[in-house]
Amino acid sequence: MKCKGFSRQTVTLGCDNMDDEMGKVRWLEQRKTNGVWYIRVPVPKHLIPLAGTRAKRKSLETKDQKAALKAYRKALGEIEGEFERLEARLAGSTRIERVRLTGDLDALTKADLEELVRQWWERREAARSFDDSFLPTSQEISDLREIDRQSTPDSVARMVDRLLVEAGVRSAPVKMGKFTTSVEYPLVDRSSQIYRRLIDIVDRGLRIEEQLLLDEAEGKRRAAYDPLFNPSGDKMGQAGSSAPKTLEHLIAAFQAERELQHGKESTERKYDLLFRTLREVWGPDMAVRDIDRAKVIAIRKTLEALPPNSMKRFPKLSVLKAVEHARGTNLAGLAPNTVNSYLQNLLAMLRWAEGQNWGVKLYLRDLAPARRANVKRRGFTPDELTLLFDALHSFKETNPTKFWVPALALYSGARAGELCQLQKADVRGVEEIPFIDFSVFNPDTGLRVDDKNLKTDASERQLPLHSELLASGFLEFVENTDTDRLFPDLLPGSKDDYAHNFSKWFGRFKKGVGLHQPSLVFHSFRHGFRDACREVGISEDLAMALGGWATRNVASGYGSKGARRIPA
Repeated sequence: MKCKGFSRQTVTLGCDNMDDEMGKVRWLEQRKTNGVWYIRVPVPKHLIPLAGTRAKRKSLETKDQKAALKAYRKALGEIEGEFERLEARLAGSTRIERVRLTGDLDALTKADLEELVRQWWERREAARSFDDSFLPTSQEISDLREIDRQSTPDSVARMVDRLLVEAGVRSAPVKMGKFTTSVEYPLVDRSSQIYRRLIDIVDRGLRIEEQLLLDEAEGKRRAAYDPLFNPSGDKMGQAGSSAPKTLEHLIAAFQAERELQHGKESTERKYDLLFRTLREVWGPDMAVRDIDRAKVIAIRKTLEALPPNSMKRFPKLSVLKAVEHARGTNLAGLAPNTVNSYLQNLLAMLRWAEGQNWGVKLYLRDLAPARRANVKRRGFTPDELTLLFDALHSFKETNPTKFWVPALALYSGARAGELCQLQKADVRGVEEIPFIDFSVFNPDTGLRVDDKNLKTDASERQLPLHSELLASGFLEFVENTDTDRLFPDLLPGSKDDYAHNFSKWFGRFKKGVGLHQPSLVFHSFRHGFRDACREVGISEDLAMALGGWATRNVASGYGSKGARRIPA
């Protein structure tokens, strides 16, 4: 078995020049203090957590060069055997065991995450119970929670660390200068999406816990329903209950489930303004069963009159006050497409409520009109491409991501999201024809890569690399990349995709070189690719396959059907 990052060296004995031969053998070292030869083999990266070290070191027990060469093979074979046993142990482990062994949180599924958090929640049951002799007031509970939030802003992250350590994830003592504490912290990647998702879920659990404590102190039952932390909580509006479910119940339940699936940040970004508007226009105590078409239209009219960025521009004004201010000062309202986005989110919540049998019976058709484009995008002209790449060329050595992502888009027509998530293993070859494999699966293991997504099924394709990319040294760039991801400097943005921040940078960059037209965006490379396909007579079916378009109707809307956009 050949481990990743490990290659066997063949040693030829009886060489005339022993020093030259020693120089050809990897991982041999001679200790300066006593002259003894050692073999020191780097541990494959994915096995380091199991091995507990970055390199395996073994004495060859000789100071003689020739004897060291003879002992080298045996020692190397023994170390290889250790690596193979670790590989077998890893291969035979379950997902949870793999996380405990390696600290690789990305191996966790949504169900695994919920199970870890559920175990943590059960362990905290004692913290949610008071002795009859000591029952704090609701004010005391609020004061304690507020003090805790202000004094320890990273308390939720520390709670997640403790959760992982208690779950058995590999950990190490905390080091504070020269001192080592007895507190353990998990050896995991804190920048990963899964770690951030854990923080969101635990934070939601702590908020539910605070409400449960307040309910106990005041003898009330107001804690919102939560599918993970309070599934049997507020059951108002369910079968057998006389009290109807209110808008506030709907918002709390829908928000909790959406945060569980998509994270806190995504839910806040898409729904915070909508939730505020619903509470003000409909009222938090309005029964869900009373939501009708007229009430949804009232929300639409409010959003249409609301000025853009009102929460930042007028932080002290309510939604309705901001609308009143906008009308009095002739401020423009939200863009039609923005209004439609909020309406689509509202309809998604109402469909969810209908599926949960909350009494929503609503005719939803035409409440959110189809979106209309405000700008018609086009491909770059040859002169514009020359202007762009003359400036981009300076990044080729200093920041290659900024050069290669646009270059790949120009000669492949691929979407920004498809390119920014590429892994080194996605650049492959068949019969000496190099190509990019746009897929959500790892070609070596066949397993789905958690942080990769494609827009449609048709987006999964294998695209040959253009000769200009090969001549510019793309394969050499790939070969010299020492990480799994091809562009490791791209981090997930607010929408948890690697292209988010890159697209924003490209927008600023193209304006910086003088291309201010709204019709020119990163996606213009894709329009230009479609134009080039038409000009050289590539058939419609082949063009659709190359670009990963789902239907002919979608593909036909790309490009100007005119001038060539990709220079020869």
